[in-house]
This record gives sequence, structure tokens and C-alpha cells, in this order.
Amino acid sequence: MTETTINIDFFEFAFLVEACIPPTPIARSTFWIDVVNKHYHILKQSERNHLYEWISSTIKFKDSMRDKNDLANLFKCRYNPDNQYMVHTVYDGKYDDILAFMYETRMCTVKDRFIQPEFIISIDKVKL
Repeated sequence: MTETTINIDFFEFAFLVEACIPPTPIARSTFWIDVVNKHYHILKQSERNHLYEWISSTIKFKDSMRDKNDLANLFKCRYNPDNQYMVHTVYDGKYDDILAFMYETRMCTVKDRFIQPEFIISIDKVKL
């Protein structure tokens, strides 16, 4: 099976994201996770900021955050420009710098992947 590319503009994408604000059925939840794990890296920084402001201002998102929905919080942590970090690490003698965001108590790169604390040398806040 080959992967198909579907092109939509930013506003169509943002409306789709808004329609999938948690809580939602599994198919929409899966898309929401893709917004965090995949689409974040595709968007330009200005689009990320705009999407964060747009979604964060909706009543449904505010209700979801009030209800402590984990997936809503995940989006907030991933897209919040004030929650972006450069994590300096060393593993097996190799140094690396990894862009990450704080989610719960961990420095994450995607929903279920985080940087092991014992490999972190230092953390710098990224200004966007």
C-alpha cells in the first residue's frame, strides 16, 4: 500500500483540528494525536502559533481542559510556544541536542516518547 498525500490549506486544517477537539470517538482521537506527533513538524512556526491560539480560544477546548482531558493537555503542551525546550543529552558518549516539550513531568518529543532523565545534561528554553 502506498502513502497518499492530501493537500489542504492551513485554514481547512485548523477547522479539521477544531472538529477533533477531545473528547471524541477513536478516529478523531487518532487524528488529534497525529496533530501533536506528526503535523506539528510540518507546520511553520507562525502556523503553530496561530493554531495554538485558535484552538485554545474555543469553548470546546476550554471545557476539555477544565475536565482535565489528557489529549487536550497534550495539545496544549506541544503547541504552547512557552513550553518548548532544547534538551542537551549524552548517551553512550555521544552528545545530542533534542527539541522537546514538557508533558506531565517529562521532556517529550512526541506523545509516548520522552528523554530519559539520566541522559539529560542541561535544558534551555527555546524562544519562539
